[in-house]
Amino acid sequence: RIDEESSESKPSHQATSCTLGMEMARLAQMSEFCKAVSWGWSHRKPGCEATYGQLLRRATEVAEDILPGEGGKPARIAILLRPGPEYVVATFAAWMKGACVV
Repeated sequence: RIDEESSESKPSHQATSCTLGMEMARLAQMSEFCKAVSWGWSHRKPGCEATYGQLLRRATEVAEDILPGEGGKPARIAILLRPGPEYVVATFAAWMKGACVV
């Protein structure tokens, strides 16, 4: 039997504050040695790969270089890069700073 009164008085889960960057960092730590991105593959030559751990370390370095905006966190960041691993790193770094990539 389900007690309706007890289910209404207690929340089924606790709400926590978590940014997309925090969640990405948590997942990258859990899958540190798994392949995250690959690029440059063609029928003539092999490409390159990066693991989640490598991506997290590089994004952390880039995030430290991003200057905070008003209120300590930038609201929006424009990334002017071609699609590729650098764009992925920059996007991840922006998310780690709590910013929205535009």
